[in-house]
Amino acid sequence: MSNGEIPDHLLMRPGIGRIFENLSHRYRRLILILLKQGAVETQADVMTRSGNEREESEIPLMHNHLPRLDEAGYIDWDRDTGAISKGPRFNEVEPLLTLIETHADELPPDWPRIRFPRKILLYMILTRSSTSSKRCSNSRMRDRARI
Repeated sequence: MSNGEIPDHLLMRPGIGRIFENLSHRYRRLILILLKQGAVETQADVMTRSGNEREESEIPLMHNHLPRLDEAGYIDWDRDTGAISKGPRFNEVEPLLTLIETHADELPPDWPRIRFPRKILLYMILTRSSTSSKRCSNSRMRDRARI
């Protein structure tokens, strides 16, 4: 195989389409990456905190993104309590999340980036720095925004 070629077996793996489908939206990528980092315990951890923005983020999260990730088995989401944890199939998506995280700085400058509303990024930074186990530096957060 020459440099730059992708082996056929990689593209033909069962479930690869499902993985990419679930990673196709920025909120689902964010939820999975934060869950991988141990920064998500409830649905409130991935919602904005003020006024109309909360409602605008809550509706798609509750009725689209969280149910999709739960149905795919990447998360376990308790709709009554809002608890979120790694699902039975999280291990299928985790290697790709690791690849995205560890190589975000290698992407070209004009590569598509996730653009989270400033309030979501600020909330994520503040909630992570509130406990020592969830600390995240601003530079790492900026790297995450490239995902």
